Amino acid sequence: MRAVILNTFLEKFPGEDELDNLQETKAVEKALKELGFKIEIVSFPLDINKTINSLKKIKPDFVFNLVESIEGNGSFIYFATAILDSLRIPYTGNKTDAMYITSNKVVTKEILQDHKIRVPKWLRLNEINSKPTLRKKKIIIKHVWEHASRGIDDDAIFFAEDEKKLKNALNKRKDLENYFAEEFIEGREFNISLIEDSEGVHVLSPAEMHFTNYPKHKDKVVNYKAKWDEKSFEYKNTVRSFDIPKKDKKLLISLKKISKRIWDIFNLNGYARVDFRIDKQGKPYVLEINTNPGIAPDSGFIAACEKEGMTYKQVISKLITEVCKK
Repeated sequence: MRAVILNTFLEKFPGEDELDNLQETKAVEKALKELGFKIEIVSFPLDINKTINSLKKIKPDFVFNLVESIEGNGSFIYFATAILDSLRIPYTGNKTDAMYITSNKVVTKEILQDHKIRVPKWLRLNEINSKPTLRKKKIIIKHVWEHASRGIDDDAIFFAEDEKKLKNALNKRKDLENYFAEEFIEGREFNISLIEDSEGVHVLSPAEMHFTNYPKHKDKVVNYKAKWDEKSFEYKNTVRSFDIPKKDKKLLISLKKISKRIWDIFNLNGYARVDFRIDKQGKPYVLEINTNPGIAPDSGFIAACEKEGMTYKQVISKLITEVCKK
């Protein structure tokens, strides 16, 4: 069978999160070749006709979709799957509707709330001065569409009544309609990964993020540096762990149950990751739903798979099981 790996088209000066897409591509290519597939790699630029023409010429049996943004814009992520749908080419991972809906964090929150799943309180950034929802709350500023903790740094977290910091946040972000303020939940952070194969969806071992050596004044959050800047304090001191105390058994059961509900609510496919914060009273809050999370060899999703005894090649094999049948 002939497969195409469709990946992110890199700009002239890509960020570390975008460069990670290259590592994913290399790893997936190696695994697919070992599984006996003929591979071609196609990058997805904003000029979608180039991609369409390449795919029509290659005529792949399926596409392994690794597109995470298009020329730096996360809101275009669903273009890739929409094009593949129109060409009737099977592909790995989540479908267009799930990709579009979950990439919009505000819409995702509204749907979760409709299903009585707890999310942090939030407001559009251009509403923060006119509504009392987040008054006297510590908040974190996030982009509606972007992923990989883009834009999240120390200046993105502050108390809503701090007029100086709020003004600075507003001035830094001119397109206010694309940002929102979310209540910053002080507490623990967990990631729940899910993977699908011919037997159905499996909830993998929960991972907790530990913030070691953080001084009291520093907010504990997986920001951009913690994910991508290997030389930073945050990267070196934000540690993933699967060794979770037995006393948390009830909490873990709850997180797995919520994650499975989310899979069903959003009609997810292939693989996903749900990020949680747990407040000091032990209440879980859903932060984000990551459709097609990163699968570079050092990613959190692959770490969860390895915890279950899977090799990288076995993970890739599971992700292509259903599309290869079509």
